[in-house]
Amino acid sequence: MSYQPYPGGYTPYPSQGFVTPQPSGATAITSAVLAIIGSIGQLLGGVGSLIAITAFKDLREFDDLPGWTTSYFLVAGVVSLVAGVSLLTGAIMLLTRKISGRIWIGLGCVIVLVFGIAGFVAGQAIENSVKSSSNMPAGTDFGFVGLVFLIFPIATLILAWLPATAKYCAAPRP
Repeated sequence: MSYQPYPGGYTPYPSQGFVTPQPSGATAITSAVLAIIGSIGQLLGGVGSLIAITAFKDLREFDDLPGWTTSYFLVAGVVSLVAGVSLLTGAIMLLTRKISGRIWIGLGCVIVLVFGIAGFVAGQAIENSVKSSSNMPAGTDFGFVGLVFLIFPIATLILAWLPATAKYCAAPRP
């Protein structure tokens, strides 16, 4: 017994009206949200660093700090403000599907990572100089907590540079 084929043949997919599904914006939106949170932290940290400069000048407890401390906090404050603006700009651009938002977020994350490590080193130098000139107990290393928080800019950077984020930005809007 033989089976007769359908008249006109069989096409597994329709030749007209086939719509490509939109790429998921999960990585882009998550990266943008992390960048917004990071920008808030950087902007607050930058303002806090600039305020700390005046506190160091007025408080006698900080006379034991190295002479370069105020210069460090000035540079750290300005760099934090620049990183915060970069992250916020990139997040807004990424949410509006502009591919250059990935570059702004990448720039902001790299700044945060570089100065996060520099801040750890500077913090260790400050702690060592304070410990040697005061009665601060040994083992009070607070800088390692700052290194743990560098996970967030690393995650933000990875999410911003995933191919799925680029596809989301390049896809036409529905």
